[in-house]
Amino acid sequence: MNHPRMDRYPVPRFVVDERHGQLPVGTGLYVHQSKTSGRKHYAVVSCRRGVENLRDFSGRNATGVVEERVGTGVPVRQGKGLRGPYFDYSGTRWVYVQWCGPPLAPKQNVYFNWSVLVPPQTGGKAPTELYFHPDGYSYAQPGKKLLRASVQIAPHDYPASGWYGFNEAWTTLRSPKSAAVDNHTQKRIMAFLDWATQELPIDHDRIIAVGSDGAAALALNFPETFSYVLITRFDPRGVLNAETAGKFAAAWGPKSPEIKDVEGRGDWTWADLDKLVEKATAEGKDLPLFACRGPSWGRVEGWGKGRGRFYSAMHKAGQPLVAHWAWGGRLEAVKPDKSTGLWRGLDVSRSTAVPAFSNCSLDKEGEGGGNTNLSFLWTNVTDEPNRFEMTITCPECTFDTTLRRLQRFRVSPRQRVRWEATPLPGTHGETAEPQTGQATADEHGIVTIRGLKYPARVGGLVVNVTR
Repeated sequence: MNHPRMDRYPVPRFVVDERHGQLPVGTGLYVHQSKTSGRKHYAVVSCRRGVENLRDFSGRNATGVVEERVGTGVPVRQGKGLRGPYFDYSGTRWVYVQWCGPPLAPKQNVYFNWSVLVPPQTGGKAPTELYFHPDGYSYAQPGKKLLRASVQIAPHDYPASGWYGFNEAWTTLRSPKSAAVDNHTQKRIMAFLDWATQELPIDHDRIIAVGSDGAAALALNFPETFSYVLITRFDPRGVLNAETAGKFAAAWGPKSPEIKDVEGRGDWTWADLDKLVEKATAEGKDLPLFACRGPSWGRVEGWGKGRGRFYSAMHKAGQPLVAHWAWGGRLEAVKPDKSTGLWRGLDVSRSTAVPAFSNCSLDKEGEGGGNTNLSFLWTNVTDEPNRFEMTITCPECTFDTTLRRLQRFRVSPRQRVRWEATPLPGTHGETAEPQTGQATADEHGIVTIRGLKYPARVGGLVVNVTR
C-alpha cells in the first residue's frame, strides 16, 4: 500500500467515529462480523507459534458484554479524499472504509477503501457512476467521470481479486484445490451500493457501471441493479492473457478444472464474460444495455478486428449492445451527454424498455468504421399491458430486434404475438409498404422480431407489437 504513486492513497489512521476523529497512536482495531445475534464476550490474548493463551483472563484483557447483530456492517467515513489534475470534478470527494468478514471477504477483519464524490446539491436524487479503476490505479484517483451532476462511487480492488473474489484458502497454508472461490468482491460492492442508496442522494434507477472487465462481470451477475453499462475498453491483459495470468492465480489459484468457485465452475470460467451472458439468458434475465468502446472481450485476433466472444454472445442471446471499435475509437460515440445524463437523448433507466438489435446489415468490421448497432435510435416507447410500440430510426438496413426490460407488456412463454412495422414519411414524403408478421416468444416470454427492413429515406419505422 506504500506505493509511491499518490493514487494508491492508503488511509493513514483509521476513524471509527467521525465525530471523534482518528484513533490515537498505539490503539489497535479489530472488526468482527458476527454470524449470530446476541450478547457476546471477548478477550484479547497472546499467541505464540500458533498457540493461544486461553488461561489468563481478567478485566485487563476481557471486554464487557457486547450486544451484536448480524449484518454486513456500515461503511465509515474517514475524511476528504484526494483532488488533483484529471480528477478534479465538481463536488466533495470523501473516503470511506468498509470493514468486512465472510461473505464480503474471505476472512474476518479485512478493510477496503472507497471514494465517493457527491456533487453540489441541486435537490432530488442524482444518477450514480460506479467506477472500476484500471489495473495499476486505485479508488482515490478516478480517471473518468461521464456526468456533470452524478454521484461517483469508486471501489478499490486491493488486494487484487480480479474484481471477483478470493479462494477460501487465500493467505493460508491450505492448497487452493481444497477450497472454493467465492465472489466476495462483487458481494462487497453490492452491499456498499445497498447502503449508499439509503444514505446518499442516489437515484437507484440510474446506476451506471463504468470500466472494463470487472464492470461487465458485475453487471452480468447483478443485471437488475444497473441502468446501463459503459465499457471504456476491455482489458487485453485479462484472464485470457497467459502472460498476466499470475495476478489472477494469486487470488483464485492456478487455472485448472480442479479449482472451482462456489457454483462448481472450474478453469476460471466464472470470469468468462460470454459464459456469463449465456447463463443470465438461460435464466431468463434481461441484461442492461452495454455501450462499449473498443474490440470485444475475447476478440478475434488481427488488425482492426473488433468482434469476439462477448459481442457474439450478446448478439446470439438477443441482449442489448452498442459497440464502436473504429481506429482511434471515440468514447463520445457511446457515452451519455454529460450535462443532461441522457444517452443519445434517451433516459435509459433500469425500469425502461430497451430493444436489443442483432444481425444488422450495417455492422462493419475493420479499423475504419468497426461497430455494431451504432446507428440505431429508438424513441416514443409505449409499454402497455396489451401493446408495445416504439419508433426506430437508422440508415437503410435489415435487422432483428428483441424486446428487453418490458415493464407492462408481458408475454407468456411460447405465446404468439402480432407485429407491424410502419414506415413514417421522409423529408420529401418518401414512404414504403408496412411490414407485418407473427413471432413466438421463447421459453421465458422473450419476443424477437426477425427480418425487419428499414427502407431508404423514410422518417422512421414504427414497430407495434400486440397479443
